[in-house]
Amino acid sequence: MQVLDYHIEADLHYNEEEIDNFISHCEDIINNATQNKNTAFKLKIAVHELVVNCVEHGYQKRSGKVVFSLKKLEGKVLLEISDQGKGFSFNATQFENKPNSLDEIQARGWGLLIINRLVEKMDVQALEPIGTKVSIVVPD
Repeated sequence: MQVLDYHIEADLHYNEEEIDNFISHCEDIINNATQNKNTAFKLKIAVHELVVNCVEHGYQKRSGKVVFSLKKLEGKVLLEISDQGKGFSFNATQFENKPNSLDEIQARGWGLLIINRLVEKMDVQALEPIGTKVSIVVPD
């Protein structure tokens, strides 16, 4: 069994070009890691949502370190995005119940909701002393 393991990190500023360049680099890695277009699509959606969340919410539109890790195992891809930002209060049960209307969805958290619907598994973990790591698993 071949295991592919990628890891990149950057000190990102709340700057569209910088964020786009980092996301593009992550997408290049995804393209090299999988030939499955469905898997690549899901991973790219997740990377975009999570990287923007790191800078916009975790660092409150200031600069900060964002880490991208991707590991390809037999039949699955594990993606992790982490930051050392302020963190947030995550309640896994908010994703267990499917909303019946748009009114039932909170104003924030759309990105995580979308990701959760696309992936096999999603885990959000508070880091010590500060930060957040989101891990997702996608079948390949």
